[in-house]
Amino acid sequence: MIISALSKDGKLLYEQGQPEQIKTFLNSNNEKRVYITFDTKKPQRTILQNNYLWGVVYKYIADDTGQTEEEIHSYCKQAFLPRIYIERNGNIEQTDKSTTRLNTKEMGQFLDQIIAWAGTEYSISIPEATGMYKLDKNHNV
Repeated sequence: MIISALSKDGKLLYEQGQPEQIKTFLNSNNEKRVYITFDTKKPQRTILQNNYLWGVVYKYIADDTGQTEEEIHSYCKQAFLPRIYIERNGNIEQTDKSTTRLNTKEMGQFLDQIIAWAGTEYSISIPEATGMYKLDKNHNV
């Protein structure tokens, strides 16, 4: 369960219906240990980061290897993104993290890993983001 609330004067200001959701969750997990994480929202990866990934990085690798961009993306998600483990009906399931859920810093790290891998594995030199793909040193807009 993820709840978004505004922090004001040391208190949480919930959206309508959220206190009831929390109470339902706690009642359904009575006498079980629950974990609460407080965090601030991080900026989601940018369209420029995504366009650079697909329009430059994957394209250069695909042109050199003959693989499709989708095949490369699938491999890179498996190789460089952490696995997420969720519990459903008492079973632990593994799922892959999606690039759509990365924040700008994580997406920058993902790009760096792919570029380094392409250079090491295939000796591909991928150009830096310029022009319409211009990003800062952390691959942010």
